[in-house]
Amino acid sequence: MQYYLVFPDSEKRMIVRGNDDFLSFEQYDHKSGMWSSKNNFYWADKILVSDFVDFEEISEAQAKELISVN
Repeated sequence: MQYYLVFPDSEKRMIVRGNDDFLSFEQYDHKSGMWSSKNNFYWADKILVSDFVDFEEISEAQAKELISVN
């Protein structure tokens, strides 16, 4: 599982995780404290296929730290 920090330099930054397939992508929802796969195809396309570049690959430990801070 790979973790990504999307919009890292923005107040709207978010954590997305997924493997090299479109079905595994999930976005962390800070309000509910849960992972959501409702936009899995959107994020998989953005990160794996398109020329979208406003994200950084981060470690699972970094993702957990960011989740616990927010």
